[in-house]
Amino acid sequence: EGRAPEEAVLPREGQLAMFMEGLATQEPMATDRHPAIGRLLNRAPAAIQQWIDQLDDRSWPVVYRHGDLAPWNVFSAADGKLSAIDWEYGSANGLGFMDFAYYLLQIAALIDRLPPIRAMEFASDFLTRSPWPALKRPHAQAITALAAYEAWSQAVADGDSPDEPLQR
Repeated sequence: EGRAPEEAVLPREGQLAMFMEGLATQEPMATDRHPAIGRLLNRAPAAIQQWIDQLDDRSWPVVYRHGDLAPWNVFSAADGKLSAIDWEYGSANGLGFMDFAYYLLQIAALIDRLPPIRAMEFASDFLTRSPWPALKRPHAQAITALAAYEAWSQAVADGDSPDEPLQR
């Protein structure tokens, strides 16, 4: 039997950035060769092409991807390092920054209760000033939109209604 922690604290941004940086599996790749982008395009090329186009001007990290990294899936281990649990949507060749964007969207939507557009702005703005290499605004907006789209499509694939308020 457990008890609620006396003080629940989200990991510091720099601490989470270091955790994310340690998830790289390969050298960065161009969008036309990146395995995660290829998977996304296979699912719904027309729906996401505008966001992929925003990413074409650079290479992107290939990382271990949690797939639904939220504050309740991250904890500080006994040695002080961050760890993540609940990897059922994980991948060994994900697109860097997607988990961070998803994490930020979860904070904005579920903890801060921001409306969807404000949640997207919060995550994008944060990624432009992140302690993990900051992204240019078009990149941050595209990564955030892709993270939201992937979360939505995964929830629908899991049987959730696409019209539930959180999914919209």
